[in-house]
Amino acid sequence: MRLHALVSTLTALLFAALAATAAYVAMTGDTRLVPFVLVVAFAHAVVLGWPAFLLGRSLGRVNLISSAILGFMIGACPIPLLTLVMPIGSNTSASIDGVPTMVNGIPTLIGLLYDLLYWSLFGGLGALGGILFFVIVKLAGGSVRPRSETPAPVSRRSSLATSGLAVVALLLTATAFAIPGITMDRTCHNMFRDGRTSVGTRVNVVLAVAVDDWPRVTQIFQDFAAAHHLSFRNSSHASPGVVDMLDLSLCNERGLNIHSLEQVWHQKNVSVADKRGVSLGVYELRDGSDWRSEARELIARLEAVWPGRIQFKDNLGRDIPMPEELRSGSP
Repeated sequence: MRLHALVSTLTALLFAALAATAAYVAMTGDTRLVPFVLVVAFAHAVVLGWPAFLLGRSLGRVNLISSAILGFMIGACPIPLLTLVMPIGSNTSASIDGVPTMVNGIPTLIGLLYDLLYWSLFGGLGALGGILFFVIVKLAGGSVRPRSETPAPVSRRSSLATSGLAVVALLLTATAFAIPGITMDRTCHNMFRDGRTSVGTRVNVVLAVAVDDWPRVTQIFQDFAAAHHLSFRNSSHASPGVVDMLDLSLCNERGLNIHSLEQVWHQKNVSVADKRGVSLGVYELRDGSDWRSEARELIARLEAVWPGRIQFKDNLGRDIPMPEELRSGSP
């Protein structure tokens, strides 16, 4: 009897965590964090949800509504805790979309409204988990009555239901941990597909152009890819009035990867990145990639369109002359 109650409760807690994780991923679309989110959700369920369930059961108050309410409270609790540890009176300031949410460590009205939104969001995930927890406990034949009452004997049907639900929960958990690997980008654009954890550039370039020139930069990259049989990816996007992002990638299976990434955050109609320009990095992931000739020609094309706008940088961001490896005639 006790084993059945333990298994049914743990299974229900795991389903609650899986439900919250699935809802979070559905909202964000980020599958890379599935294992992390699931672990955090399950930790919340065990550390906070299980004692709440035991307390509610001892009081005879475990039902669908109480499970949803407690789930909401458990899901929302990390947000106010993080807010409380923020030092009031410090020099910390923050803003969202150019609107101040904290000034000198003190939240503004908009900041409090954003906190309320986050509480509601994570509380909703917790409420979903709480509802599913109650449903699974009932399906598994788990007891929601106080221990003082005589427990009903465990039927064969309840035992089979509990075993089946436990197996499903474990299979879903294994699938959740496998999702990042299944959905991983295995093209040459992913420089970490082979398991490496870091990669250094061969050449760092800054092209001093404004956001208005980004479409032309993109077209040069695309034309260069077609001419040199490179894979081209344009992951750029824009949020009007908030941020513009240029994200271009050229690569091949020989180990060459050329990546350009720049962000422009708009505050009071000022584009802070216009003073710096567009960053470009050349990477060699395998020996024999012939990165020198490819990089040399691409830089020459950019120089032809924007004379004198190219500056070479070292890995610390300091200005340097053109690397010897890119000079005409270098091997």
